[in-house]
Amino acid sequence: MKILVKKSDNVIIDAGTDIVVTNSAITVDKRIYGGFKQADFQIVTVNQTPDDFRGGKYKYLNNSFVLNPDYVAPNIVLEKGKQPIISRLDFFSRITSQELVAIYDSAKQNSILEVMIDKCKVSEYIDLNDVRLIEGVYGLETLGLIAAGRAKEILCQDI
Repeated sequence: MKILVKKSDNVIIDAGTDIVVTNSAITVDKRIYGGFKQADFQIVTVNQTPDDFRGGKYKYLNNSFVLNPDYVAPNIVLEKGKQPIISRLDFFSRITSQELVAIYDSAKQNSILEVMIDKCKVSEYIDLNDVRLIEGVYGLETLGLIAAGRAKEILCQDI
């Protein structure tokens, strides 16, 4: 097992059996991350990851997995009868122009991110409780495309 660690803060971005880093992209078991510099990451071989591992949840310090104090777990609220549905425009309005520029620039080299954006753009509506959306928005935070804590704000139902 290998982990992909961001050198600037030791946050573990992802884990997998096959990690390939090139000048234009990082691939972890067929998940592609684009728009990052090879020098900004390190690959570390470990025996296993914690059972509750998610990208961004842990840092790798002194050869150990340490909980990331800045990690905010996805707040998945599936209340019966409550439909947290918003329009596409309302969803994209929750993301600043600066964040959108960073996301779109990264999507030019990351086809998975590009597909995620396209799905949001063609959706009839945005469901804030959709696990795919929640994981995608928290993934943006883990990759540093939006600031720490922004995923929770973007997905908040009370705006």
